[in-house]
Amino acid sequence: MSGEQERAQEISSIDLIIELYKKDVDRTLLRQNLKLTPSQRVEKFSEFLRQQAAMRGTLQKSAKES
Repeated sequence: MSGEQERAQEISSIDLIIELYKKDVDRTLLRQNLKLTPSQRVEKFSEFLRQQAAMRGTLQKSAKES
């Protein structure tokens, strides 16, 4: 097999892998996030981190009380 044929086969394999992953990705969420400005995305992520920290604190407090 020539180098060019090997490259075409490699690209074909990569495309197949991408197609397999795409079935598990909610593209509506991606589109929704891409409509936000970069600063809105940062704020959304910051809020997510704040919620995670609050939940972590609640779980740790609950574990100490048990």
